[in-house]
Amino acid sequence: MPGVQIRLKDKGFEPDDDMNADIGELCCKHEYGFDGYVDENGNNNRLNMMSQSDWFKTGDLGRIQQNGHIEVLGRCDHSVNRNGLLVLFADIEKAMEKIEDTERVVVVAKGESKRGQRIVAFCVPSQGATLSSDQIRSACFERLPNYAIPDDVFVVSSLPTLPNGKVDRQALLKMAPSR
Repeated sequence: MPGVQIRLKDKGFEPDDDMNADIGELCCKHEYGFDGYVDENGNNNRLNMMSQSDWFKTGDLGRIQQNGHIEVLGRCDHSVNRNGLLVLFADIEKAMEKIEDTERVVVVAKGESKRGQRIVAFCVPSQGATLSSDQIRSACFERLPNYAIPDDVFVVSSLPTLPNGKVDRQALLKMAPSR
């Protein structure tokens, strides 16, 4: 798009720093940028959306391919760093949904472990299926690298949703015990 600049931001860096990250937060800058969002009280709310150099931080995790195309990998808050490796919740969810009798999986991060943030998976079994947390977690070892195996797996009959139909990840965080 004419006039739009896109860069990657990695932890501790500004988008205009000279960095060679493969994956990072997508940030954009445009001559007609904006100051932020207006919240429900009518206040201008920047909410860490802007970097110090007025780059808009999208909250999306992505990479810029060699041909210049942008690949969006997911939301920044839907990933963790485990053992120095980036783990995308969507990758875990896709792999776990291939486990027999598993209908839906949503992953969140809560608390810390020796490897980084704890990965917690909530699994909805297929109708009529009976799965245990241990069965699901064992099946993960066949489908996921060790650093991406959830620390905790909970079998639930349904997932809490927001009024817009999206999964309520904050409600899931409250359901997961602190460790």
